[in-house]
Amino acid sequence: MTGSNAPEIPVVVDANVWVAAFDPADRLHERSVVFLERLAGSEAPVWAPDLLPVEVACAIARRTGRPEDGHRAAAAVVSYPGLNLHPLDRPCLQLAIRLGTAHRLRAADAIYLAVARERNARLVSWDRELIERAGAVLPC
Repeated sequence: MTGSNAPEIPVVVDANVWVAAFDPADRLHERSVVFLERLAGSEAPVWAPDLLPVEVACAIARRTGRPEDGHRAAAAVVSYPGLNLHPLDRPCLQLAIRLGTAHRLRAADAIYLAVARERNARLVSWDRELIERAGAVLPC
């Protein structure tokens, strides 16, 4: 995404970016789609907790009222080019507890932050709380 020959910084993309990309009614839909398309065309390693497909599927199904929409969104997430799902193992969960309590985050946000820290990655989110409290950046 940098446009240079330098190695790309790994990225963890928060579920809210994915959900917005799958929901045309979301006010951040277009910006999320553009961001994810650009990211797919880059060399940046993309990471997410293995919770991501479940989180996206449930959010989309709740928004549309159609379970099949959630299933399609989850399938699209797991087939995203270069996406690596990070296991929620004991060290990751312990780090999430430490970070979540220190930054006063919601549980899932703490997990995304823990994965970003474990992977030395930039956390990308639309969530102002994650940006202000934990150093996440907006999709750009």
